[in-house]
Amino acid sequence: MAKFRYKDKQEENEHGQILGYCLWMGGRQLTYVGGAICEDGEKANWFATDHADTFFSIPGYINRKGKKIKGFVTVEDNLYKFTSDKF
Repeated sequence: MAKFRYKDKQEENEHGQILGYCLWMGGRQLTYVGGAICEDGEKANWFATDHADTFFSIPGYINRKGKKIKGFVTVEDNLYKFTSDKF
C-alpha cells in the first residue's frame, strides 16, 4: 500500500507513463509512476515512500515477484526511471 495518495490528479506523459499526484496545501507532489523504466529495461509501478530527498530523486519502491524493492525514481527528458538501492 502506498504511503501517499496518488489518485488526486493523474496524467499521462508522452512516453505513456501514468503520473499520479497527491494534492497538498503547498501544491502537488508526485507519488506514483505507472510504467517506470527499471534498470533491466522492464516497466513497473513505482510508489513514493517519502518526500524528495534531493532535487533529482524521490525515494520509493516497486513490487517485483512478490517482493518490495526499495530505490528511487529520477526523470530525464520527461522519462521516469527507477533505480534500486544496492548496498
